[in-house]
Amino acid sequence: MPSKPDLLLIGRLFGAPETRVDELFQVHRIEDFAPVPEFAAEMAGKFRAVAVGMVGSGHIDSVVVNEAFLARFPRLELVAALGVGCDHIDVVAAAARDVIVTNTPDVNTEEVADTAMGMLLSTVRQLPQADRFIRSGAWPTAMFPLTGTLRNKRLGILGLGRIGKAVARRAEGFDLEILYHNRNRREDVPYTYVSSALELARAVDILMLIVPGGEDTRDLVDAEILRALGPDGVGRWLLSRLAAFELCTAHAGPDRGAEAPSCPTGVHYRLRHWRSVRRIDKPRCPALRYPFCSCDHQRAQGK
Repeated sequence: MPSKPDLLLIGRLFGAPETRVDELFQVHRIEDFAPVPEFAAEMAGKFRAVAVGMVGSGHIDSVVVNEAFLARFPRLELVAALGVGCDHIDVVAAAARDVIVTNTPDVNTEEVADTAMGMLLSTVRQLPQADRFIRSGAWPTAMFPLTGTLRNKRLGILGLGRIGKAVARRAEGFDLEILYHNRNRREDVPYTYVSSALELARAVDILMLIVPGGEDTRDLVDAEILRALGPDGVGRWLLSRLAAFELCTAHAGPDRGAEAPSCPTGVHYRLRHWRSVRRIDKPRCPALRYPFCSCDHQRAQGK
C-alpha cells in the first residue's frame, strides 16, 4: 500500500474534515506558527501542502505565511486556509513561488449576516442594556428608557459583496431602504448606489462596513465619515473576516488626537487588529462584544 503524503496542519480542524484529512494524509500537527522557524530542513522538505486551521482563538492578526515561511518549505505547492480570509497569507509571495492558495468562501456568509442583523437590533433596541437592567433588579420598580427603532430608516452598506448582499436581503425584511457604496456599481441588485463612503454616510441613518481587513481598507472610515453620519445615526461596522465584534452604545473618544467627532449613538469600536476604521480611543461607554463564533457549528464540522 503506498504511503500517504505528508501534510502539515497548523491549528485545528473539527469533525468530519479532520477525520477525512487523517484518512488521506500523514498529518503532522502543530498548534500555531511558533515552531515553524525551528523545523529541520529534512522535516520541512517533506511537505508539499500546508493547511491552516483554527489557530488559537481563531484570529491571526499578522501576515504569518510570508516569504520567510514559504522559504522553509522548498517543495511546497499548496497552502489551504480554513475560512474566507487570506489576509494572513502573502498571496503575492506564494504566487511568485508557484504555490496555490485556497480558502473556503461562502461557508459562513449567511451566519455572519444573521449575526450582523442581531447586533444591529441589539444596538438600536439596546437589548444588552435591557438585559442588564432586568438582572440588576431595577425592573419593575423603575422604567427602562425608550429605545430607537428601525422604522423608516436608511441602511448604508459599505462593501456589497457576498456578506453585504446577504445582509441586504435580511434588511429588506425590516423594510429598511438600502443604499450602498462599492468600488464599482453592481448591476445585479435593486439598491441605490452612492458614489463615495462619505456621501453614503451623509445619506443614511445606519452604516455597515462589510469589507476585508488589510492595507486596501486601512482608514476607510475616519472622523469625517462619523461626523457625516451624525449624532443620531447608528454606526455599525462589521468586518467580513471577523475575529470579534465590539459595538459601542454611546460616544467614543477622539480620532487619533483630532477633535472628537459627533459620534453616532451606536459606534463599533474596532479591535486592535482592524484598520478599516481609524483608531478611536477607548469608548466612554459599555460595549457589546461578540467573539469569533459567526458560523454554523454543524457545517463547520462537515455535517
